[in-house]
Amino acid sequence: MTENNKISHLNGIDSWKRNFYILFTGQQLSTFTSMIVQYSLIWYLTDKSKSPTILAISTIMAFLPGIFISPFIGPLIDKINKKILLIASDWIVAFSAIILALIGQGGNLPFWMICLALFIRSLAGTVQTPTTQSIIPTLVPEDFVPKVGGLNGAFNSASMLVTPAIGAFFME
Repeated sequence: MTENNKISHLNGIDSWKRNFYILFTGQQLSTFTSMIVQYSLIWYLTDKSKSPTILAISTIMAFLPGIFISPFIGPLIDKINKKILLIASDWIVAFSAIILALIGQGGNLPFWMICLALFIRSLAGTVQTPTTQSIIPTLVPEDFVPKVGGLNGAFNSASMLVTPAIGAFFME
């Protein structure tokens, strides 16, 4: 390999790393903060109601889309522009959070509205996570796909362990 080819090859590696880390960091922050809001809302409902039934219902609403929709989401992801799916799901979650924040300024939030927001967040996450996973092989060289997939899985698992505690902290 000539010196020019080596430099060109290195620029290509830097390019995929930069693109991957921009997407990876943005998606991890989006998922992480969204999960914190999700658990904060669940803890808020639990604290206000003091009811295990409300805790159960809100938790079900927060995870229901993932249970029922995720088996069917793959074909949708393959047919729609992935960039649009990621942006739309982030905007939908942000919009629902803004609506809750605005309505919450007037006092307590209604139970049904929080459950709807939890459902919407979960629905967006059900689309967002597999969409991100499907983009990774298109961004990184084939040799790095398992390593990057493992990194993505590790961050997702760590988020699931840490976000309930952080959500409880911010709810207070």
